[in-house]
Amino acid sequence: MGVRKLRLLDIGKSYSMLVSKEQAMYPRPVEQQTGAKVSWLTFDTHEKAMQASLTAEQIAASQWMRGYDFGYHIPGRITKNPDGTFTVTVP
Repeated sequence: MGVRKLRLLDIGKSYSMLVSKEQAMYPRPVEQQTGAKVSWLTFDTHEKAMQASLTAEQIAASQWMRGYDFGYHIPGRITKNPDGTFTVTVP
């Protein structure tokens, strides 16, 4: 509920056309899910997930200072998926 799944390979548009300026700093994900307070980007390698995690933590720190509430979500958290991909929680 409240999560929109977007398969980037299915839509034929440039990733940079679909995301905000801050999200464009992340490596290109294979999948993106959008929620109310955070989004989740899925990557095919751990290295890309680590890069995205560090970026997410930096962006989240600046948003926390402005009073943004991420609820129970932790921006920068990496989860390994059963299919071998890695999902990062991003602000």
